[in-house]
Amino acid sequence: MQVLPGGEVPAGTSFIGPIAAHRGWPRTVAKLREKAEQARLSGARWLRADVLDGLWQFTPWAQWPLPAKTQELAGATRAALGQVDWLDGVVLSSGLAVGQGQFTAESFRTDDGAMGLRRLVDPVRVREVIVIPIRPDGVDVASRWVELYGAEEGWLEWALNKVGLPSAGEVLTWRPLG
Repeated sequence: MQVLPGGEVPAGTSFIGPIAAHRGWPRTVAKLREKAEQARLSGARWLRADVLDGLWQFTPWAQWPLPAKTQELAGATRAALGQVDWLDGVVLSSGLAVGQGQFTAESFRTDDGAMGLRRLVDPVRVREVIVIPIRPDGVDVASRWVELYGAEEGWLEWALNKVGLPSAGEVLTWRPLG
């Protein structure tokens, strides 16, 4: 792959399109503050957001190990929302993404109660979640978020079994026709 300056014409076969890049933490903070105001009006104590603007895909941070991601995102989120006294915590997720590359399930907990999770979701998806208690009251509730996402790997099998269908492995196994 070669990225050319605007206006240059590539030789041979090419793909032309904009460069995809993360819009930056300031945009994410602005959205979280908007959601925090909505939470205040509704009485919600926690925010949950899929951050789909490139943070998990197009930043150097995306390549960090889960413990470093957890600590950095927890610190940045607390700094951005620490003055919001009606929130107990925030859950930030990569969304359910197609796993491109090798992923392993992993969990990490910081000393101040933030939790990072990476869960593999059959057949080829992965989700990373950072659960961030902002106030001391949020630490106990954070464990409930961790339980919820901690079980995500088994949701498909559970749902298929519940309606009497074969397992995901049976449904998704390639077999030649004929």
